[in-house]
Amino acid sequence: MDGGERVLGIAYCELPVDKFPDGFEYHTSGSPEDFNFPITGLTFGGLISLIDPPREAVPGSVLLCQRAGIQVIMVTGDHAVTAEAIAKQVNIIRKGAKTIRDLRADLTLQGKDPDSVDPNDARINAIVIEGKQLQSFTPERLDEVLDYDNIVFARTSPQQKLFIVKGLQDKTIKRGKGGAPDKK
Repeated sequence: MDGGERVLGIAYCELPVDKFPDGFEYHTSGSPEDFNFPITGLTFGGLISLIDPPREAVPGSVLLCQRAGIQVIMVTGDHAVTAEAIAKQVNIIRKGAKTIRDLRADLTLQGKDPDSVDPNDARINAIVIEGKQLQSFTPERLDEVLDYDNIVFARTSPQQKLFIVKGLQDKTIKRGKGGAPDKK
């Protein structure tokens, strides 16, 4: 299972001291064409895995909100795999909930084709939506996604975050005082 680590690749090259003396000012802003040092012909040095764990109070706070009837939704700029792992750690995706990735992993362990999972499979009760998917969403499709109990939006832009908030506001307005949708 993925633990939500961030992975950095490290590469290096030896620079001639006569062209890059002590105190040389490296230009690292802008596009790579603006850099004043080589960025090709590097030697791969390895990978580093970093864990940025959630604060200790987050899982308990999420559970308290859920017990109070508040649905907690994650909207993040993280990659989908990282976001899903963190959402599971903090109970936004609850124990026992299944995402499409979970069902695919189950099939793989059984020696079956993971691509055979139907996205509309009734066992999927948690959803992770990436910003690139959200780009093509209509308000109606967003409304369908917001019906899931366990929701994570990953790699979202500021505009997409506004779209999600508007969808949540519209969904709230449609609900009656008892929390059930109005039958209009």
